[in-house]
Amino acid sequence: MELRPYQKRVIGEVGTRNMIVKMPTGSGKTLVAAECIRLALLRCEGPRRHAVFLVPTRDLVEQQARAVRGWCKELHVAEFMSTLTPPSSFDVLVSTPDAFRRLQLRDARFSWERCCICVFDEAHHVLKDHPYRKLAQTLRRASAPVQVLGLSASLTYAVGEAAVRRSLQRLSDDLGLDGMATVDDSELRAGGYQPPHGEVEVVSAGAPPEGVVPTDERKPHLMHRTFFHRVEVGEATEFSWDVVAVVRALEQAARDAVPSFESPLSKPSLSAWETLAHRLAKQQRLASHRELFELLEKWYVALRLLVTTWEEQEELVLYWLLDHNAFETAARFCRGLDAAPTQRLRDRLELLVDKETQVSRVACLRAQLLEKATWVRERNDELRCLVFVQQRIAAYVLSRLIGADPALRAAGVRAGYVTARDAEITPSLRVTLGHATAVVQQFREGELNVIVATSVLEEGFDVPEANVVISFDALKDSVELAQRFGRARQAERRVVALDERRDRPIARLEDVRREQDALIESFEPLAAARDPAAEQQAQRSRELGAASVLQQDNNNPVAVLNLYVKKTKAFAEEDSRKTGAVFVHVWKYQTPLRDIRAEGSAAGKKAARAQCAENLLALLRQQHLGF
Repeated sequence: MELRPYQKRVIGEVGTRNMIVKMPTGSGKTLVAAECIRLALLRCEGPRRHAVFLVPTRDLVEQQARAVRGWCKELHVAEFMSTLTPPSSFDVLVSTPDAFRRLQLRDARFSWERCCICVFDEAHHVLKDHPYRKLAQTLRRASAPVQVLGLSASLTYAVGEAAVRRSLQRLSDDLGLDGMATVDDSELRAGGYQPPHGEVEVVSAGAPPEGVVPTDERKPHLMHRTFFHRVEVGEATEFSWDVVAVVRALEQAARDAVPSFESPLSKPSLSAWETLAHRLAKQQRLASHRELFELLEKWYVALRLLVTTWEEQEELVLYWLLDHNAFETAARFCRGLDAAPTQRLRDRLELLVDKETQVSRVACLRAQLLEKATWVRERNDELRCLVFVQQRIAAYVLSRLIGADPALRAAGVRAGYVTARDAEITPSLRVTLGHATAVVQQFREGELNVIVATSVLEEGFDVPEANVVISFDALKDSVELAQRFGRARQAERRVVALDERRDRPIARLEDVRREQDALIESFEPLAAARDPAAEQQAQRSRELGAASVLQQDNNNPVAVLNLYVKKTKAFAEEDSRKTGAVFVHVWKYQTPLRDIRAEGSAAGKKAARAQCAENLLALLRQQHLGF
């Protein structure tokens, strides 16, 4: 394997500097990082001759370690995540950020002082409330300088020049950057790589169901309140009202069976609904009561899916219920109550059978899979299609739908689903540790030719065999555009969007990508570095704005502290360990103005954490007296 010209140019530009490299998915970012690591370790001598390669998900650990090992054959490349034993020795350690930070807190061999270079794969996560951000903050506080190399196909979620500049500056500040490097499309083509841009087919799936939540009223933090307010005042769709009516009828049946049962629908944590039903089902001795709560769990899942899609995804709700025989069972348990809602839902389900006349996103997906299966067959090729969705439950339902469709089966379409490993789709439906790996392997070998996946596949697996990518849900930003459609690696490929946001159509996201590239080329982090005095003044404003949080009721000191940390944008780190029969919890709070440490101890781990939070809040209140 040889480096491409643009890879050599970027490696030379990085040199010994702290840099972020922005290159498209599949263009060889990992190889650039591996060579930069090799060169850094050649320059480094003594106890600091170690490198850390951080990846955002456990699924990437083995994959990126294999890539670095293949290029740096003379180096000892070790892997670590929470399920593995820490390596006794290594030249390069590939790890998730949470697992690596826990190593640092417990073993000096993994401190930054023993490292000469650190790679942040998918470095745009530093901009979020992500473990990367915390590690970046500790890295800047290290006593010995560590070279930083960030990798990403898209550096920021922002749209608009001012917002992009702010995001780039934050990346620069958090990672201590000296510069940013990117590769334009002409250089990529000259190096033998075809950029995945400018070829998106936007397929209209028709209008959403009438009366759904208007786009400008969709505020995620008010999702629960918005839905039930619409139900109460009669603004919800008839479909939503029918689902709620069946759920409430089942809840009445649950109260009749177990008088102590209380509806969890007032809880804003939507997954808590089904968790309660699942727990109560396990507690029942009578088979009929157990069956009732198992059914209630299924209907709570359906309601959650409806709420989280702003009442749009009626088909997925119906197919989920159909797949679990939930209509017949609900009719049996709700006997004697109003049967109209259940019947209306069943009638709507019957309409879905006529797929030829149906205009919907599911019908469009089916049509696209049939068309793309024909397209690859005419080219004497094999279909390898990735379908991206936002939610785990949607990945599960769509893969089941595809597998049950006679026309798709006749066309040779065979689907599986991928979500984060060890994830919970519902309390009764967990994804095992090896499920995603097995599905991807089946995809590579041709046993499956369609994967319905959440964002974990955008970054978690390398699937160069993909020749078709379909985005089922509307893309939120240019990061999703780059990550999703960059997964189609074949020279002849098709990429399809079944929907697009009105305020951020695909064409606009393509423009955003080009604007970001132009800003990256001209961005000079050192010249734009913020004044420490300005940082301190900004921090004073944050703390003044958050002072009221410190006056809140201290019945839950951990919640109060976490809210204060969030509002003040502080670096907060905690650690807990057992000393004899007592748990000791340590919490650190650091900003440009303060560096505070508090301890708490108790017989229980949770109590020690609460005591520590209370002690730290007391110190913060004491320092706030000067305001």
